[in-house]
Amino acid sequence: MLEPVSNEAVALNYRLITLPKGSLKIATLSLKPTVATTDFSNSVVLTVETVNGVDSQGWSAVSRDTDIAKLENSRVTPTNNVGTFTILTGTNAGSKSGTVYIDLTGINTGSRATFQLTISASGT
Repeated sequence: MLEPVSNEAVALNYRLITLPKGSLKIATLSLKPTVATTDFSNSVVLTVETVNGVDSQGWSAVSRDTDIAKLENSRVTPTNNVGTFTILTGTNAGSKSGTVYIDLTGINTGSRATFQLTISASGT
């Protein structure tokens, strides 16, 4: 089977998974914080953890608008079952303000979550 998308972070968003036989729960992602607002050019730290599953290979994340916010790393591996993404804004990204969504995917479980970040143009 050929995939039309060569970007691994995007391809993981459309990956099909099969749960092990006898699975009673579906894995989900827990984000801290779940929503954030920050001043222009500040960085935001986002932690992710898989609940009801194990993502031993970690998580991937994609910013829907890299002019507003971009990720320092688009893929992280777990440390004590938790991953940490750093989201750059302002002049460290594309120098725009506004609201952006970050899509996260568990590499092993396929579980997904979306994080909303609002960047203040005035710095207040």
